[in-house]
Amino acid sequence: YQRRVRGITAALLLARDSDLTIVVVGDSLETCGEWSDRASLDLSGSQLDLLVQISAQNAASKKKTIVVLIHGRPVTFGKDNYALKNVSALISAWRPGPFGGPALWQIITGIYNPSGKLSMSWPRSVGQIGGPSNPWYHLIEGKWRSKFRTDYRNYVFEPSDPLFGFGFGLSFTQFDYSGISVTPFN
Repeated sequence: YQRRVRGITAALLLARDSDLTIVVVGDSLETCGEWSDRASLDLSGSQLDLLVQISAQNAASKKKTIVVLIHGRPVTFGKDNYALKNVSALISAWRPGPFGGPALWQIITGIYNPSGKLSMSWPRSVGQIGGPSNPWYHLIEGKWRSKFRTDYRNYVFEPSDPLFGFGFGLSFTQFDYSGISVTPFN
């Protein structure tokens, strides 16, 4: 416990003396992978505390906090995803590989335009796994979706929409799509 507190205190001091803070958090091959199931999607260990404290300190002094997430599965950020409240940017790097560091640096510094879009919906909590945040789930009519209801399935204590929906992502350019056709699957 004392080691964790000392680490967060040292990080807060570094952030206090910086113009911008880049917080790199996520999971490891030990906490995400084959035979590494977890009961929670939250950042593990003291990472939530670290992120909340640094981003709150930066927000109070009008400094920006960028979060780089290195991960292999969707991650949540505490109850109601409160750890993202004071975050200026979140970069989902997944498993970036050996050239991930230089690639992330190019994105953060503006050398390269961030253009990635999420290939899946990102749940707000572990309770949404297999639920309405899953884009395929809405296609099933029956137990959870009825042609007579328009609200689909609601959660009692949180919205039923995903934290970040399929295709979510920001870019510093504009895209136009044209000539697109879809063939229905029967």
